Amino acid sequence: RTANLDEVEVRLRLGSGARKRGAWVAARQHYEAASHHAGSDPRIFNVLGEVHLFEGNIQQALASFRRAARLDPKFVSAYVNIGLANLKHGGRTREAIAALERAVELSPQSGKTWGLLGWAYDTQGDGEAAIPAYTRGIELAPEHAEQYHRLAMIYQTRGVWGEAERLYKAALARNGGLVQTQFNLGFVYLEQGRFKEAVAQNEKVLTLRPDHVDAYLNLASAWIGLSATERAGTAYARVLELMDGADPRRSSVITQLRSLNPDIADQGVDRSTPSAP
Repeated sequence: RTANLDEVEVRLRLGSGARKRGAWVAARQHYEAASHHAGSDPRIFNVLGEVHLFEGNIQQALASFRRAARLDPKFVSAYVNIGLANLKHGGRTREAIAALERAVELSPQSGKTWGLLGWAYDTQGDGEAAIPAYTRGIELAPEHAEQYHRLAMIYQTRGVWGEAERLYKAALARNGGLVQTQFNLGFVYLEQGRFKEAVAQNEKVLTLRPDHVDAYLNLASAWIGLSATERAGTAYARVLELMDGADPRRSSVITQLRSLNPDIADQGVDRSTPSAP
């Protein structure tokens, strides 16, 4: 008050400070108090929605974001949050698309928002719309690795291996710790019959996540492609050690392993079969 700040501005600052400390309940209390003093300020309902989203109250979060957007039809953050909440929590894809289309209309230079719009189109299964949205997002925000990854997945699904490889590598150049990207790149190599590269790539995955069952499966396939049956058998044996007993792929792994090394396969079966009661 001494600084001539009104109630809303004070509560916004107090709530922001509480969020930085991880005090989400205190943040919500500040924002709720501000909403009673200034029911027409969209900023309050937007940040209140962000707190609800963090606390897992998805419907309350969306209600707050929608109210912020109604109060100010040009409030970009509210539309972005509506899209993000629906995408991350399995909500209404159509609402996400409508909100994000409005957001990029209002803020066409936001690479992050274009990337979210691409994700929304992708979630709906509209790859033709997703590709230019992701591409625009990458042009505007080339530092975001996840946009390269998601765009690469579209090309991977279509069997456009060269473009998928290029984009996965671009994602890893920005964040080498993306396990799924590392794994997908290994799959691209495997599908092209580039077995040495597939071996090296899946071994990278396993350094990041030693219990990655699918990486061991692809590693075994790559070793078979290189006629290294003993190494393939070792990889399959490791799959049996890690794989859940109820996994429907288990029987085919055992069959494949027996064709390579009956002794290892029998050991794997014995280890995974529970004793009779």
